Amino acid sequence: MITAILYFLASFPCFALFIFFIVDYEQNHNKYVLYYALAFFAVYLFTFTLSVPVLVMPDNLTLLSYSYIGTLFFTYVLILLCMRIQLIVTNHFYKKYYFAFNLLVATLGVVSIFFAVINIEEPIVSGLMVQMNLDRTASYITGILSLVYGIFWAHLFHKVTLELQDKTLARRMMTFSLNGLLYGTAGFALFIDQNLFGEVVSMSLFFISFIVSVWVFVVPCIWDMTVHKKLVAK
Repeated sequence: MITAILYFLASFPCFALFIFFIVDYEQNHNKYVLYYALAFFAVYLFTFTLSVPVLVMPDNLTLLSYSYIGTLFFTYVLILLCMRIQLIVTNHFYKKYYFAFNLLVATLGVVSIFFAVINIEEPIVSGLMVQMNLDRTASYITGILSLVYGIFWAHLFHKVTLELQDKTLARRMMTFSLNGLLYGTAGFALFIDQNLFGEVVSMSLFFISFIVSVWVFVVPCIWDMTVHKKLVAK
Protein backbone atom coordinates (compact mmCIF):
# COMPACT_ATOMS: atom_id res chain seq x y z
CA MET A 1 0.00 0.00 0.00
CA ILE A 2 2.84 2.38 0.82
CA THR A 3 4.48 1.83 -2.57
CA ALA A 4 1.10 2.35 -4.24
CA ILE A 5 0.85 5.76 -2.55
CA LEU A 6 4.37 6.62 -3.69
CA TYR A 7 3.61 5.58 -7.27
CA PHE A 8 0.43 7.67 -7.13
CA LEU A 9 2.41 10.71 -5.98
CA ALA A 10 4.97 10.02 -8.73
CA SER A 11 2.23 10.15 -11.35
CA PHE A 12 1.79 13.90 -10.81
CA PRO A 13 5.34 14.99 -11.75
CA CYS A 14 5.16 12.54 -14.68
CA PHE A 15 2.02 14.23 -15.97
CA ALA A 16 3.54 17.67 -15.31
CA LEU A 17 6.61 16.74 -17.40
CA PHE A 18 4.29 15.45 -20.13
CA ILE A 19 2.50 18.81 -20.23
CA PHE A 20 5.81 20.69 -20.18
CA PHE A 21 7.15 18.83 -23.22
CA ILE A 22 3.81 19.15 -25.05
CA VAL A 23 3.99 22.93 -24.59
CA ASP A 24 7.61 22.85 -25.79
CA TYR A 25 6.53 20.85 -28.84
CA GLU A 26 3.76 23.33 -29.65
CA GLN A 27 6.37 26.11 -29.67
CA ASN A 28 9.16 24.34 -31.58
CA HIS A 29 7.37 21.52 -33.47
CA ASN A 30 10.26 19.15 -32.83
CA LYS A 31 8.91 15.61 -33.27
CA TYR A 32 11.50 14.18 -30.88
CA VAL A 33 10.21 16.48 -28.13
CA LEU A 34 6.75 15.06 -28.84
CA TYR A 35 8.07 11.51 -28.47
CA TYR A 36 9.71 12.46 -25.18
CA ALA A 37 6.39 13.93 -24.00
CA LEU A 38 4.59 10.73 -24.95
CA ALA A 39 7.28 8.72 -23.16
CA PHE A 40 6.55 10.57 -19.92
CA PHE A 41 2.83 10.03 -20.54
CA ALA A 42 3.54 6.30 -20.82
CA VAL A 43 5.41 6.47 -17.49
CA TYR A 44 2.43 8.34 -16.04
CA LEU A 45 0.06 5.55 -17.14
CA PHE A 46 2.56 3.01 -15.80
CA THR A 47 2.53 4.60 -12.34
CA PHE A 48 -1.27 4.98 -12.58
CA THR A 49 -1.83 1.24 -13.10
CA LEU A 50 0.53 0.45 -10.23
CA SER A 51 -1.24 2.74 -7.79
CA VAL A 52 -4.86 3.75 -8.39
CA PRO A 53 -6.43 0.24 -8.52
CA VAL A 54 -4.60 -0.67 -5.30
CA LEU A 55 -5.75 2.50 -3.55
CA VAL A 56 -9.34 2.48 -4.84
CA MET A 57 -10.22 -1.23 -4.79
CA PRO A 58 -7.55 -3.16 -2.86
CA ASP A 59 -9.95 -6.08 -2.29
CA ASN A 60 -10.66 -6.61 -5.99
CA LEU A 61 -7.77 -8.98 -6.69
CA THR A 62 -8.91 -9.71 -10.26
CA LEU A 63 -8.76 -6.02 -11.12
CA LEU A 64 -5.33 -5.73 -9.51
CA SER A 65 -4.09 -8.71 -11.51
CA TYR A 66 -5.08 -7.07 -14.79
CA SER A 67 -3.75 -3.69 -13.69
CA TYR A 68 -0.33 -5.27 -13.17
CA ILE A 69 -0.55 -6.77 -16.64
CA GLY A 70 -1.20 -3.19 -17.75
CA THR A 71 2.21 -2.27 -16.37
CA LEU A 72 3.74 -4.79 -18.79
CA PHE A 73 1.91 -3.16 -21.70
CA PHE A 74 3.01 0.37 -20.81
CA THR A 75 6.60 -0.80 -20.33
CA TYR A 76 6.71 -1.96 -23.95
CA VAL A 77 4.96 1.21 -25.13
CA LEU A 78 7.64 3.24 -23.34
CA ILE A 79 10.47 1.26 -24.94
CA LEU A 80 8.95 1.62 -28.42
CA LEU A 81 8.57 5.38 -27.95
CA CYS A 82 12.14 5.72 -26.68
CA MET A 83 13.41 3.81 -29.70
CA ARG A 84 12.06 6.61 -31.86
CA ILE A 85 13.81 9.24 -29.73
CA GLN A 86 17.19 7.56 -30.06
CA LEU A 87 17.01 7.86 -33.86
CA ILE A 88 18.56 11.30 -33.24
CA VAL A 89 21.87 9.81 -32.19
CA THR A 90 22.06 6.34 -33.70
CA ASN A 91 24.16 5.26 -36.65
CA HIS A 92 23.14 4.06 -40.09
CA PHE A 93 23.00 0.40 -38.99
CA TYR A 94 20.30 1.03 -36.37
CA LYS A 95 18.29 3.26 -38.70
CA LYS A 96 18.48 0.62 -41.44
CA TYR A 97 17.18 -2.15 -39.16
CA TYR A 98 14.92 0.05 -37.04
CA PHE A 99 11.80 -1.82 -38.17
CA ALA A 100 13.37 -5.15 -37.16
CA PHE A 101 14.22 -3.83 -33.67
CA ASN A 102 10.66 -2.52 -33.29
CA LEU A 103 9.25 -5.85 -34.41
CA LEU A 104 11.43 -7.71 -31.89
CA VAL A 105 10.31 -5.51 -28.98
CA ALA A 106 6.66 -5.71 -30.05
CA THR A 107 6.91 -9.51 -30.36
CA LEU A 108 8.43 -9.83 -26.89
CA GLY A 109 5.64 -7.60 -25.60
CA VAL A 110 2.92 -9.76 -27.14
CA VAL A 111 4.58 -12.94 -25.82
CA SER A 112 4.95 -11.47 -22.31
CA ILE A 113 1.37 -10.25 -22.12
CA PHE A 114 0.12 -13.57 -23.53
CA PHE A 115 1.91 -15.54 -20.80
CA ALA A 116 0.76 -13.07 -18.16
CA VAL A 117 -2.89 -13.39 -19.23
CA ILE A 118 -3.07 -17.18 -19.62
CA ASN A 119 -1.21 -17.69 -16.34
CA ILE A 120 -2.87 -14.83 -14.48
CA GLU A 121 -2.47 -15.03 -10.72
CA GLU A 122 -3.93 -12.89 -7.99
CA PRO A 123 -1.51 -10.53 -6.23
CA ILE A 124 -0.27 -11.46 -2.77
CA VAL A 125 -1.93 -9.45 0.01
CA SER A 126 -0.17 -9.31 3.37
CA GLY A 127 -1.49 -6.76 5.81
CA LEU A 128 -1.17 -3.34 4.16
CA MET A 129 1.12 -4.74 1.45
CA VAL A 130 -0.15 -5.69 -2.02
CA GLN A 131 2.54 -7.53 -3.97
CA MET A 132 2.68 -8.13 -7.73
CA ASN A 133 2.34 -11.75 -8.79
CA LEU A 134 2.94 -11.81 -12.54
CA ASP A 135 3.86 -14.87 -14.57
CA ARG A 136 7.59 -15.47 -14.19
CA THR A 137 8.23 -15.90 -17.93
CA ALA A 138 6.57 -12.56 -18.66
CA SER A 139 8.39 -10.93 -15.74
CA TYR A 140 11.83 -12.16 -16.74
CA ILE A 141 11.40 -11.23 -20.40
CA THR A 142 10.24 -7.73 -19.48
CA GLY A 143 12.75 -7.19 -16.68
CA ILE A 144 15.78 -8.32 -18.68
CA LEU A 145 14.67 -6.39 -21.79
CA SER A 146 14.19 -3.25 -19.67
CA LEU A 147 17.71 -3.49 -18.24
CA VAL A 148 19.42 -4.32 -21.56
CA TYR A 149 17.60 -1.59 -23.42
CA GLY A 150 18.21 0.92 -20.62
CA ILE A 151 21.96 0.26 -20.77
CA PHE A 152 21.94 0.49 -24.58
CA TRP A 153 20.01 3.79 -24.43
CA ALA A 154 22.35 5.20 -21.77
CA HIS A 155 25.45 4.25 -23.79
CA LEU A 156 24.19 5.95 -26.95
CA PHE A 157 23.36 9.27 -25.31
CA HIS A 158 26.52 9.25 -23.16
CA LYS A 159 28.56 8.80 -26.33
CA VAL A 160 26.85 11.83 -27.87
CA THR A 161 27.40 13.86 -24.70
CA LEU A 162 31.17 13.43 -24.98
CA GLU A 163 31.09 14.87 -28.51
CA LEU A 164 29.11 18.03 -27.73
CA GLN A 165 30.61 21.46 -27.09
CA ASP A 166 27.35 23.14 -26.07
CA LYS A 167 27.13 22.65 -22.28
CA THR A 168 23.34 23.06 -22.13
CA LEU A 169 22.75 20.48 -24.85
CA ALA A 170 25.35 18.20 -23.27
CA ARG A 171 23.49 18.32 -19.93
CA ARG A 172 20.27 17.38 -21.68
CA MET A 173 21.87 14.48 -23.50
CA MET A 174 23.43 13.29 -20.24
CA THR A 175 19.97 13.45 -18.66
CA PHE A 176 18.64 11.27 -21.46
CA SER A 177 21.48 8.85 -20.76
CA LEU A 178 20.84 8.80 -17.01
CA ASN A 179 17.09 8.35 -17.48
CA GLY A 180 17.68 5.32 -19.67
CA LEU A 181 19.86 3.70 -17.03
CA LEU A 182 17.45 4.57 -14.21
CA TYR A 183 14.35 3.34 -16.02
CA GLY A 184 16.08 0.18 -17.19
CA THR A 185 17.25 -0.70 -13.69
CA ALA A 186 13.87 0.26 -12.21
CA GLY A 187 12.05 -2.03 -14.63
CA PHE A 188 14.46 -4.87 -13.88
CA ALA A 189 14.00 -4.48 -10.11
CA LEU A 190 10.22 -4.24 -10.35
CA PHE A 191 9.60 -7.25 -12.59
CA ILE A 192 12.39 -9.61 -11.56
CA ASP A 193 12.10 -9.08 -7.81
CA GLN A 194 8.34 -8.98 -7.23
CA ASN A 195 8.40 -8.07 -3.57
CA LEU A 196 8.55 -4.96 -1.41
CA PHE A 197 12.30 -4.52 -1.92
CA GLY A 198 11.97 -4.54 -5.71
CA GLU A 199 9.11 -2.06 -5.60
CA VAL A 200 10.99 0.31 -3.28
CA VAL A 201 14.12 0.20 -5.45
CA SER A 202 12.04 0.81 -8.58
CA MET A 203 10.13 3.66 -6.96
CA SER A 204 13.34 5.32 -5.71
CA LEU A 205 14.92 5.24 -9.18
CA PHE A 206 11.78 6.72 -10.74
CA PHE A 207 11.86 9.61 -8.25
CA ILE A 208 15.53 10.29 -8.98
CA SER A 209 14.72 10.42 -12.69
CA PHE A 210 11.89 12.91 -12.09
CA ILE A 211 14.07 15.18 -9.98
CA VAL A 212 16.93 15.19 -12.50
CA SER A 213 14.57 15.78 -15.45
CA VAL A 214 12.84 18.69 -13.74
CA TRP A 215 16.18 20.22 -12.72
CA VAL A 216 17.66 20.00 -16.23
CA PHE A 217 14.63 20.75 -18.40
CA VAL A 218 12.03 22.66 -16.37
CA VAL A 219 14.04 24.79 -13.93
CA PRO A 220 16.19 26.51 -16.63
CA CYS A 221 13.03 27.41 -18.58
CA ILE A 222 11.38 28.91 -15.51
CA TRP A 223 14.59 30.79 -14.74
CA ASP A 224 14.81 32.18 -18.30
CA MET A 225 11.17 33.28 -18.16
CA THR A 226 11.75 35.04 -14.83
CA VAL A 227 14.85 36.84 -16.11
CA HIS A 228 13.02 37.82 -19.31
CA LYS A 229 10.13 39.31 -17.34
CA LYS A 230 12.53 41.33 -15.17
CA LEU A 231 14.30 42.70 -18.25
CA VAL A 232 11.00 43.62 -19.85
CA ALA A 233 9.87 45.33 -16.64
CA LYS A 234 13.01 47.47 -16.64
